[in-house]
Amino acid sequence: MLLIFRSLLTRFCGFWLLALLLAGSAQAQTPAWQAALSTSQSTNGSAWVNSSAADASGNVYLAGEFNGTLTLGTTTLTSPGYSSTNPGAVSMFLAKWSPSANRFLWAIRGGGPGFANAGRLAVNGTSLYVAGTFVGPNASFGAVTLTNSTSTPALFLLKLTDTGTGAAAVWGQTMLTNVNNVAYADLAVEGNAVYLSGNFSGSVLTIGTYTMPNQGAINSYDGFIAKFTDAGATGSFTWAQQLGGPDEQEAGFLAVSGTSVYMAGAFRPASLQVGATVLTNASLSGSDVYVAKLTDAGASSSFVWALRAGGTGYEHVDGLKASGSGIYLLGGYDSPTAGFGTINLARTATDGGRNMYLTKLADAGPTGAYVWALPAGGTTSVQSRRLAVQGSSVYVAGIYANATTPSFGSITLQPSPGNAPNQFVTKILDGGSSGGFQWAYAGTQGNIEPRALTPVGATVFTSGVFGTDAANPTARFDNITLTAAATARPTAFLAALRDPMPSAVRQAAQPSLTLHPNPAHGTSRFAVAPEAAHRTLQVLDGTGRELRRQAVLPHATMAVVDLRGLAPGLYLVRCGTALGRLEVQ
Repeated sequence: MLLIFRSLLTRFCGFWLLALLLAGSAQAQTPAWQAALSTSQSTNGSAWVNSSAADASGNVYLAGEFNGTLTLGTTTLTSPGYSSTNPGAVSMFLAKWSPSANRFLWAIRGGGPGFANAGRLAVNGTSLYVAGTFVGPNASFGAVTLTNSTSTPALFLLKLTDTGTGAAAVWGQTMLTNVNNVAYADLAVEGNAVYLSGNFSGSVLTIGTYTMPNQGAINSYDGFIAKFTDAGATGSFTWAQQLGGPDEQEAGFLAVSGTSVYMAGAFRPASLQVGATVLTNASLSGSDVYVAKLTDAGASSSFVWALRAGGTGYEHVDGLKASGSGIYLLGGYDSPTAGFGTINLARTATDGGRNMYLTKLADAGPTGAYVWALPAGGTTSVQSRRLAVQGSSVYVAGIYANATTPSFGSITLQPSPGNAPNQFVTKILDGGSSGGFQWAYAGTQGNIEPRALTPVGATVFTSGVFGTDAANPTARFDNITLTAAATARPTAFLAALRDPMPSAVRQAAQPSLTLHPNPAHGTSRFAVAPEAAHRTLQVLDGTGRELRRQAVLPHATMAVVDLRGLAPGLYLVRCGTALGRLEVQ
């Protein structure tokens, strides 16, 4: 493995904690790539990272796929059955990276002699959840073997437990169609509830003994969301909801906050039915996007509201995240004007591509509304890829064409040398009723495709693939250069970008929550205005990393912060857009 890791998150923790203690304003600085590594693999093999997530200790998990052999740290994984005459023998992999130890702690593979990938990953304590697809009669993941009775790809959900030195599979579920295809879209976890969205074609989708008929043509796609309940050693299907109508719709992305589950995607050509709500496309020749809310009642669920956005052209969704009652939607648009409620964004790209949009919605319980929307790209088209939220910081990773200068608010990026698309990362600060770009940075060169984005305190990790074409065998992150395993062989990477100004520190200068007692140990409490919807209470360290998450019940007037297990020190408590400082003794 090629490892180049120069500065780690711990280098900055002392500085940001000092800023928290002084409650002063931070001076904006320029982001910089601090580290980058690429995987070591066989010369005829390939590797991709498709998803990433972090645990409460700041470790980063990577999920993806590979063929041939793949070396992660001291572990070498082999995809069985792979050869030059059988390139479709692809296995999934899951690995744990420790920034503090500067190494992979473990790596495992799964699958069968055919194709298997890990497309989405979620982490909850030591429980790891993976969604992906496999082709063939069976796929093995340690002690768990899943079967596929069809000749089409099967969608799977797998739970594993992090044992410290590896990951052990605990249970798995499969979803099948009678013909054609079923594919994952997104994965979200809240407590013991695991939500999976996907899309299927064919006449029926089967989840255990539950069946869902396709409401359109047999070769058209229907979107769905399914809930599984994790009982520890076993997992079971609980309920499913389907996007309705004869037209084609996609279940793209998921986000969850308490019992509120949000779903976003695109639909065309005419309309989409979400529960009792029918959304109408602005044009029969294009696609619009939707955001919908469900309430999880435990054994059942119901749609509460749904909103559309877009114009007469094509719009799509690249990400959806929730933080408290705020929902963030990311994607692209090529309509002359794309509407988000009463907010209109004009298309300014003149190169034939799409502008990027990021919009925030507010959930008021029975209704939702667009709060603000930002365009990006300027006269240059940009392609967003991934979205992440940490406190009031919203991060986006994507790509833009070489020799172009995209703009993000008042920030303009320089063209990339060479002939390959360039990776960018940008940070948007949510001020409540408005949002603004805080910084945007590239500093990269090469055909780099970011497929995963995970912020951990003051460090933003991107991961994905590079080296897919012969003209660009290297990837550069500032002064760090990675080389692909072989000519035109996809090679996985992990890179770390320093955020010079974590939002938790910036907002700590004017706390708006008053906690009692403070200092405290065990518990502390604060008054809240009663609201109809669930809210999320978060405890953050000085870098903005989430250490604790609790639900604040509807109509509550007091919130209690559980401090058990937290080391003595200074912390931030966040509820909605309000922040307060708390000392734990």
